[in-house]
Order: sequence, then C-alpha cells, then structure tokens
Amino acid sequence: MRRLIKFIFGVLIGGLVGAAVAILFTPSSGDDLRDQFRERFGEFWGELQDAAQQRRLEMEAQLHEMSDPE
Repeated sequence: MRRLIKFIFGVLIGGLVGAAVAILFTPSSGDDLRDQFRERFGEFWGELQDAAQQRRLEMEAQLHEMSDPE
C-alpha cells in the first residue's frame, strides 16, 4: 500500500512539475495551452483509470485464488 501511495504521489508531483515547465517554456497562446492541457490531462486520467482497473482485476483474481478451496 505504501508503494502505491508513493507512486501516486510521484506521478502527481511529476505532472505538476511538467505542467509548470510547459507553461514557462511554451510559445503557444493561452487558449492553445489550455486546450493542450485539457487533452493531456484527459489522456493521463484515462491511463490512470486503466491502470487502477487492471490492478483491481489482479487483486480480485488473487483474492479468488486465496478464498477458493481446491
């Protein structure tokens, strides 16, 4: 559980740092930048949900193996 929390924290910090760097060094206008941010955040959110779903399925399979007497 600690590893998951550390991973999520690292992803969030990395995302914030990346966003700050992108804002500081982008030649795009504010509207373009906001559109790009929304798109990238949507992709990130989708990947995060996919990873969470995959982990949930793995944990359910492990639980089923542990609770199913052979």
